[in-house]
Amino acid sequence: MSVNQGIQDYVKRVTTDINFNQATEDSMTGGTIHPVRLNNLNQVGPLESLAADRPDDNVIVMVKNPIVTESETRTSLTIAEEPVQITGRFYGLVTIIKREALDSDRFEVSPA
Repeated sequence: MSVNQGIQDYVKRVTTDINFNQATEDSMTGGTIHPVRLNNLNQVGPLESLAADRPDDNVIVMVKNPIVTESETRTSLTIAEEPVQITGRFYGLVTIIKREALDSDRFEVSPA
């Protein structure tokens, strides 16, 4: 199997239809941010989900050795490796005070 074929197989495996269930709707009501613009879309690929996960479209990535192909009606970007997310210009430095609960990934923080 060629490297390119392996990448295409990976993309096919992770491309999926997105349909929020009741648990997701409940989570949004509780304040969790979900990529709502993907809801009810078919065949969402990994790059689409990476971009749509950011509500303000502010994700910045680095791609290695991109190949751009242009025709009269279409421009395509081909990459052979996953893009690397680069931190944006918006970040904060905080001190972690405590974990919200033992099994939580939420923390109480204060400015550093």
